[in-house]
Amino acid sequence: MDFKKLTPPDYNKLSDSSDNEVTNRNHIIFGFYDFDISPDEITVRLKLNPTKTGLKGEEFEIGGRNKIKKIRDCSFWEFEIKTVTNDFIGDLVDNFARDIIKDRTKEIKELSSTCQCKLTVVQYYRDGWNPGYFFSRELVRLLADVNAEIDIDTYCLSEDKSASR
Repeated sequence: MDFKKLTPPDYNKLSDSSDNEVTNRNHIIFGFYDFDISPDEITVRLKLNPTKTGLKGEEFEIGGRNKIKKIRDCSFWEFEIKTVTNDFIGDLVDNFARDIIKDRTKEIKELSSTCQCKLTVVQYYRDGWNPGYFFSRELVRLLADVNAEIDIDTYCLSEDKSASR
């Protein structure tokens, strides 16, 4: 099978984005997965309203026009912020950790002792050619202290200007 590379204009068509878009889209998500309590209990304990929750065994759909029905294999609770900025992603993550995680360390540690805890960083990178990540030792210590895993997804959508020379 021969796969064609998805070009930035092709991606823009799929995502309803402008062909001229040059600003990065960033998603930072802190979540709990595979737990046996109600997601509402996590909300109460953290005093933070999630952006998305789901229950094990619940039916959900994925996909665009041709949706596929699936069954959730675990419960989850997520809090997400989305930004459209070319600010350095490490700074955005540091701010998120300071504002969302740091003051809830005790509660997060208690929750993460019985389930998976994860910080997810997703960036649709459009500005430049080489996205880089730097996480301060304070951030790494904080995430280790609350037993959080780190998941980073980067989608480089900037045009390769050197190819047109």
